[in-house]
Amino acid sequence: MSAMPKPRKLTVHDYLTIEKLANWKSEFFNGEMFAIAGASREHNAVTRNLTIELGNRLRGSSCEVYVADQRVKIDKTGLYTYPGLIGRRS
Repeated sequence: MSAMPKPRKLTVHDYLTIEKLANWKSEFFNGEMFAIAGASREHNAVTRNLTIELGNRLRGSSCEVYVADQRVKIDKTGLYTYPGLIGRRS
């Protein structure tokens, strides 16, 4: 009996190419790609409220707030993901 071969790990280039052509969003970690579900109504309400609050508090600073649909790479882990809310110093 032969063992099943391990699936080939994807490269970052593979992931970015596949996702660019896909009709869905996905995360990428350690050579594997994971489809992500759409957000719930409750999740969107929390994200909206946090965006308003953070935006008001950061007004006039060098920081910016972004909402979903902004893919980011977490350098420490190599994770590519779509967080619900992103803060960035410009």
